[in-house]
Amino acid sequence: MSTLFRYELRRLVLNKIFIALLIITVVYAWMILTGETILGAGYTAPYSDWSFGAYLASVMPMAMLTVLLLMSGYYSKKEKRVEILLEVTPMRSSSRALLRIAAITVCFGIVCGAAFGTAAWFYMSVFGRFADFLGPSVTVILPCYVFTLGLGFNAGRVHPAALYALMPLLFGLGSLNLGGFDLFGGGFFESRPVTLEAVANSDPAFDVGAIFIAARVLYFAAGGLLLAAGILSKKRIGIKA
Repeated sequence: MSTLFRYELRRLVLNKIFIALLIITVVYAWMILTGETILGAGYTAPYSDWSFGAYLASVMPMAMLTVLLLMSGYYSKKEKRVEILLEVTPMRSSSRALLRIAAITVCFGIVCGAAFGTAAWFYMSVFGRFADFLGPSVTVILPCYVFTLGLGFNAGRVHPAALYALMPLLFGLGSLNLGGFDLFGGGFFESRPVTLEAVANSDPAFDVGAIFIAARVLYFAAGGLLLAAGILSKKRIGIKA
């Protein structure tokens, strides 16, 4: 199992597309930080949770694009040859699916780590401080990833081209301000602090409200259910002959 995991991970990490998208993500993250985050989100300070949440919301589309492109490799014609070899192993299809999901998760973690590292460099260079930003990190990253992974995992089983159709769809959903139900939350982090009162001349507390939390839970649960359905499906990960 560990040998196959290392093989899957190496295939993804050394993929030219992954390396290129990782570099693009870092460059894009720096542009967001120096062009938008430094101005603050919703009239809050650049180092507030609100501003960092807006930053993550801007970077997440690139991270989700990376996830979907990596997943598309599992449904390509080239992958069919690998599937034939794996079929002779005693490993069940559900175990192979979990193994590949784990490899993609590590790659997603690398992208997120790059985004956090870029932000840490920016904040330390400009403000001399960098908080953990746990609140916005949990509410943005986990629901977005699980929902995208669940959608992509099942879309690829329907047809490889469906993964590419998901990319503009996710970007479109993420750009809308749906009152807390937007996927990435960018519009929410810009508009929500304006509705809250500042305390002692400081930024409003990071209070996202029940609607936003409910939306995050729904995205996470929907993605988890889609993922479970795809893993338990007896249909092969690879495309049909």
